[in-house]
Amino acid sequence: MFWNKENREDTKSFISGFVCGLLLMGAVVFGVFAYTHSYLLTAMKSDGLTVKQALQLVKKADAIVRTLDSLYLGEYDTEALLDGAYEGMAEAVGDPYTRYYTQEQYEKFQVSTTGTYGGLGVTIVKNDATGRIRVVSVYEGGPSEAAGVQQGDEFMKVEGEDVTGLTTDELAAKLKGPIDTAVTITFYRPATDSEVEIEITRKKIEVPTVEHEMLEDGVGYIAISSFDEITPNQFDAALEELRGQGLRGLILDLRDNLGGRVDAVEKIADALLPEGIITYTVDKNGEKITYNSDAEHSLGLPLTVLVNENSASASEILAGAIQDHGVGTLVGTRTYGKGLVQRTVPFQDDTALKVTMAKYYTPNGNYIHGVGIEPDIVIDLPTGVSYQSLASHQEDIQFLTAYEALQTMLD
Repeated sequence: MFWNKENREDTKSFISGFVCGLLLMGAVVFGVFAYTHSYLLTAMKSDGLTVKQALQLVKKADAIVRTLDSLYLGEYDTEALLDGAYEGMAEAVGDPYTRYYTQEQYEKFQVSTTGTYGGLGVTIVKNDATGRIRVVSVYEGGPSEAAGVQQGDEFMKVEGEDVTGLTTDELAAKLKGPIDTAVTITFYRPATDSEVEIEITRKKIEVPTVEHEMLEDGVGYIAISSFDEITPNQFDAALEELRGQGLRGLILDLRDNLGGRVDAVEKIADALLPEGIITYTVDKNGEKITYNSDAEHSLGLPLTVLVNENSASASEILAGAIQDHGVGTLVGTRTYGKGLVQRTVPFQDDTALKVTMAKYYTPNGNYIHGVGIEPDIVIDLPTGVSYQSLASHQEDIQFLTAYEALQTMLD
């Protein structure tokens, strides 16, 4: 074949087009890669993966998925696989309080820390005899009470779907939803041996975290089960009601309270303490943040505080501040000993990472992690008896001890 001028021009045009095509394809590939893996472009920043580590991560993850696709006998959920990888990264830190939340887990976590959700206003428990879940109590003024749900009713269907055999958590997930949306439930009503179908409109439900009562001689009792977003308002309402009944002294029960939000315990501490430090935190860079109470909301009354081995975190912040300021007597057993603070960082896909980011100290500078707080009066429950199993105050030797200690302050 002889190459003439026309052949050379065609060849030149072909090569030029081929090169342009390669460049265009490369640009597209790079653009897609940069868009879907944008973190690679920022990986060289401090406190993150290097470009090499990021590439290795993508390459290894892809190799694992390809191997599973070609060899794994069963089926798997790719999203669950990725969530497992993220959970593994958080777990590999080696800190029991640092964890990754999937979308579902993060939604439940938000409910647990805010204390509010769109629900029906019932407490439920599994009936082992029937395999169904029954209503233990109906919240006064709640949507279920308004719709006619009764204590003892057993869930049969939710929106026509049989829910027999579900766990309480699985059923609760079906019952919760956006506020002001309706759900139709079929109950079995043992009282009349009949089935009833009830439509209930979900409303904002506040989980009770504070219980209170007025005892004899002007002694008030307040028990806090957790420190959620709504807890300070519930505590203020309880304290105000007790004051209206002639409160002279207070027993504060923090037993089995595993903690919660620092901002919630800060507000409650401000109502109990004189002006001064509630707690302070120190992060990895040595930055110190101090939380203070003012003199305006000081309780100014005799105070005893019940604690046990399950009083942790925010409970210990409050108990430690009361003890250090000398405004109350701690009664019970040594507390759990969690002196770490976590921060929850949400991501754009509605997942989140909870990270241990600081240590906290009592006003006197005590770091109680792994140590706990020793009560002023140490008294344990009898062997085999737990706080939750107690039926009344009269069976509770720790409560009776706190009551007697308070009486000596009132006399």
